[in-house]
Parts: sequence; structure tokens; C-alpha cells
Amino acid sequence: MADIDFDDFDQDYPVTRSAAPSRWVNVIGATCSVALVLGLVVWGYKLAVRDVNGVPVVRALNSVNTSLGFESGIIIVVVAIMLDRMLRVKSK
Repeated sequence: MADIDFDDFDQDYPVTRSAAPSRWVNVIGATCSVALVLGLVVWGYKLAVRDVNGVPVVRALNSVNTSLGFESGIIIVVVAIMLDRMLRVKSK
């Protein structure tokens, strides 16, 4: 392996720019991270305590309404297929 002489790097180099912009970028990044985590906590809580009885598929399952269940389910499948086709990445 090569021997590296670090004696040339012992001198102090002057800092030419202020550290203030770097500090502000770090503060803004930390604030965004905390806001994102809090948003995820609120979203998860709302997802856990929501009432799903108004969703057409769940309503159809509870009332044995097969036509409503089929209609709601097929719409979900059609939307999923459309999104898959629109967002497909073309391979080389």
C-alpha cells in the first residue's frame, strides 16, 4: 500500500465563508423532518380511528348487496389498471 504523508495537512486553512447559512439549512431541515413525522402520526391516528361503514364495498359486504359490491370492486380494479398503465416505466 502507498504511504501517505499527512504532515503537509497540519496547517490551518482559513474559513472563507460564514457558517450561518449552513446552520439555517440544518434548522430548516430539522423542522421539516419534525413536521413530516407529526403529519404521519396524525394521518396514522385518523386512519386507525376512522369509520369504514360508509365505504361502498364495506357497506355491500355488511348488507349482502352483491351488485353494489361488484360495482364498487370493479371500479377499484379499473382505476388500479389505469394507474398502472399511466405510470408504467418503459424499459430499454
